[in-house]
Amino acid sequence: FMGNRVVIVTGGARGVTAESLLPLVRESKPRLVLLGRTPLLGTEPDWLANIKDEPGIKAAIIANSGKAMTPREAGEACRRIFAQREIRNNLKRLTEAGATVEYLVIDVQNAAALTPALADVRRRLGPIAAIVHGAGVIADRRIEDLSEEQFLSVYDTKVAGLRNLLAATEDDPLKAIVLFSSSTGRFGRTGQVAY
Repeated sequence: FMGNRVVIVTGGARGVTAESLLPLVRESKPRLVLLGRTPLLGTEPDWLANIKDEPGIKAAIIANSGKAMTPREAGEACRRIFAQREIRNNLKRLTEAGATVEYLVIDVQNAAALTPALADVRRRLGPIAAIVHGAGVIADRRIEDLSEEQFLSVYDTKVAGLRNLLAATEDDPLKAIVLFSSSTGRFGRTGQVAY
C-alpha cells in the first residue's frame, strides 16, 4: 500500500510512534520523512560515547562542559543526549526494517517552517502519500496548576500541528492520515487534562 511512497511522520523518531512504524515499514518499505523538534548531532564526542547510565553522563557533561553547570542544566543536557540516542537508534531500526528514512528538525506548530520543508521533500522525493501525526508534548499538571501556556503547548502540538500538516499537503494525493492521541484521552489520568 505505501511501498516506496512518501510518508510524513511527526514525532516518529521517538516513543510509541516510532514503534508503531515498524510493522508498516516491514510490510510496505515506504519513504519515511520523520519530523521532530530534537536537534540531532552527527556523532557523540569520544568522552561520552561509551557512557550509558544517567549519573555517568551527567558527570561527563559537567567535567567536559568547560563552564560551571547547575545540576538542572546537566539534567537537561543528559535528557537531550538520551533523546538523540533514541532518535539515532530508531532511524537505524527503521532503515534496517526496509524504509528509506530521513529526519528533519521541524516543529509542526511552525507553519512558516513546515510548508517550505514539505515543499522541498515533495520536490526531492515526490508527492506525499500519507501523514502519521504522533508529535506530542508532555506537560503533566493538575488542572489548577496548569498554566495556559502549558496547556497550549500540549494542545497546539496536536491540533495546530495537524492544521499545519493538512494545509501544507492540501494538494498532495493523500491515501492515509493517521492521528495519535493518548490512552489518557480515552481512559483519563491525573495530570493530563490537556489530552
